[in-house]
Amino acid sequence: MPARASLPLALCVLLLAGATANAAFAPGDNLRSLESGGLTRTYRVHVPPGYDGSSPVPLVVDIHGLGSNAAQQEGISGMKGMSDAHGFLVAYPDGLDNAFNAGTCCSATDQDDVAFIRMMVATVEGEAVIDASRVYVTGLSNGGAMVRIERLTGHARRRPLRRSLTHSGLRLAIFFLRDEWFAKAS
Repeated sequence: MPARASLPLALCVLLLAGATANAAFAPGDNLRSLESGGLTRTYRVHVPPGYDGSSPVPLVVDIHGLGSNAAQQEGISGMKGMSDAHGFLVAYPDGLDNAFNAGTCCSATDQDDVAFIRMMVATVEGEAVIDASRVYVTGLSNGGAMVRIERLTGHARRRPLRRSLTHSGLRLAIFFLRDEWFAKAS
């Protein structure tokens, strides 16, 4: 085939590859892993039934408490049902030995769990069509400490409140996540 004739074919292949690259998640629960800090780290991503990758959706990062894991947090938090009802993805990271290094507590390792969670978000954004202006984070106990760690280390600038969720009588304010993240309960 002459070089000129193969150019349109090559362009079509590239366009199709790009169109399907962001639709890697199937509706339901997707188990994933990535390398962070020299270790294989795991996480779950829940995708609502109507998600097809054709338009950007929000992402909520839901971090488990000390002694728990991503699967348990999925059952505890209620985010999975909200995801199905409102059409957003939820990522549930797993801490090492059921704990996250929140600086002052909880983990027996010195792993950079902030880097892991940021890498997880970037990986999910690479596999799904995520609205980068609507990436949020919430956590329980040790997970809540992870939500606050960026502000405590002084590396973040506060962003405006973007969403407020109510679950089981607890009003949880979830702040914008991209380069920085926050949440507070009231």
